[in-house]
Amino acid sequence: DQIIDGRHRHKACLLEKIEPWFATVTDAQLKDDGITLSEYVWALNVPRRHLSKTQLAQMAAVRLARIAKETGEPKIPLDVTEKVADEFKVSRESIRQAALVEKQGVPKLKRAVTKGTIKLPVAAKLATKSKSVQTRALADGESAIQAALKPNQSGASIQAVDDTIDGLMDQFCLLYTS
Repeated sequence: DQIIDGRHRHKACLLEKIEPWFATVTDAQLKDDGITLSEYVWALNVPRRHLSKTQLAQMAAVRLARIAKETGEPKIPLDVTEKVADEFKVSRESIRQAALVEKQGVPKLKRAVTKGTIKLPVAAKLATKSKSVQTRALADGESAIQAALKPNQSGASIQAVDDTIDGLMDQFCLLYTS
């Protein structure tokens, strides 16, 4: 006796004084179909939305994270990953990139990916950099993002230089406080 999908439509009907109608789904029906309630809701929503491939990959990554949490298994079996990739019509690589951005990206990077202002492969590479490099690159724009992804003239990446500076600062602080 709960609304599991369409709460905004329900609210709109009530505001406009339109009699809403409901479709009932039972646990037995879901069990017969071999799906969970969350899978049912996803199946209702994903096809009717106008989502980019990146947004679909992000949703697939969230779905796989939820499956990992529900099963208690940190590593998702390949067949499950392929099933989710097929369901969302995205590649496993896109899902991997989206998961990397979700796990290691700063909030501004995650928002930029969702809005489509930065491409997922670029964002995934940037997410492997330190949080300070990500933040600076995003604040300084496209050329700074590209620079953060390239090795510098000495062959060391900006990430490595940044990590070295952070390490030296940590050592200085340790020496200073000791």
